[in-house]
Amino acid sequence: MKKQMPEIRKGMILAAGLGTRLLPITEKVPKPLVPVLNVANVLYGLFLLKRSGVGEVILNLHHLPDCIRDFLGDGSEWGMRIEYSQETLLLGTGGGLKKAQPFFEKEPFILVNCDFITHADLKPFLRKHQTHRSLASMILWENAQAQAFYSKVGIDGDGRLCSLPLVTTREPVRTGIFTGIHILEPEVFDYLEEVPSGINQVLYPALMREKENRCYGFFLENAYWHDTGELPTFWSASMKLLEALQSGDGPLREFLKTFGKYEEKKPGIWAPAGTALPTNATLHAPLILGENCKIGERCTLGPYTVLGDGSEIADEVSLTKFVALKNSRIPAYQVSGNALQFEERLIPMDKALKA
Repeated sequence: MKKQMPEIRKGMILAAGLGTRLLPITEKVPKPLVPVLNVANVLYGLFLLKRSGVGEVILNLHHLPDCIRDFLGDGSEWGMRIEYSQETLLLGTGGGLKKAQPFFEKEPFILVNCDFITHADLKPFLRKHQTHRSLASMILWENAQAQAFYSKVGIDGDGRLCSLPLVTTREPVRTGIFTGIHILEPEVFDYLEEVPSGINQVLYPALMREKENRCYGFFLENAYWHDTGELPTFWSASMKLLEALQSGDGPLREFLKTFGKYEEKKPGIWAPAGTALPTNATLHAPLILGENCKIGERCTLGPYTVLGDGSEIADEVSLTKFVALKNSRIPAYQVSGNALQFEERLIPMDKALKA
């Protein structure tokens, strides 16, 4: 009988960053709570971990920490247990992980950033990590277009990490970009200190030099990965996720229904469970409407549009490929496409569209 691999029960979401690439939004909203398709980005991370079997999660906090605590609470709303690690001094991915060490109690765990979205199933990667007896495994993504904008990470013919932006131990046979997902064993804490540092600059170079057979990179196959950490990629990720939703993406639809508490009111048109669709506007899918939106007369909304909670749309507005965040105000007669609206500020996204 085949031996069953032990489950990984614990995870960490890196949630302490300042989110400067999402300014001006992150002056008021911490990056983990910036909504993608009207649902806080951090919930996508929780959903990814929960689908992988993780039930206990710790988040490190620094910027606007009370907002995150108040929103997530103890995690019971999503059937998980959540704890927090407060950082007075921003410790980075390495120091922040080290500070949270007591939470893991010498168990393996998954570490994820809070500014990406994927529908990948991590369970096959957990098995690969355990089969290879890896101490630290990165999940990578190969995409020729994306690799022009991100640093490359490489593996050798056996799947071992051998190339990072700052160190190369062997010529790689395959390269990709780092997705923000790690699978780690408790031994990694021996390489970290509770000082400002980056895990990719401290842990992985040391393992690549000292324990090359215990450090691997595994590639996503047949899965999307979207960066939501800066304004252009946040907007383009929203467009691509709307497209995935329209094409029937199972995990994304499940997420919107369970973690987002949204319903598909009409084909391709989503709104919170207790929200009725407006009858005085023309709606085109894919379209997501938030709670308590006020929509004027003779408006045309969509396709590829997201209206955040509390948005106010005046008369005769037309929106296409448009993301309006919470409490946005859109004046009458505005015709907008390829744009992001934050409160009263309109931010064109034409460059993001071309990228």
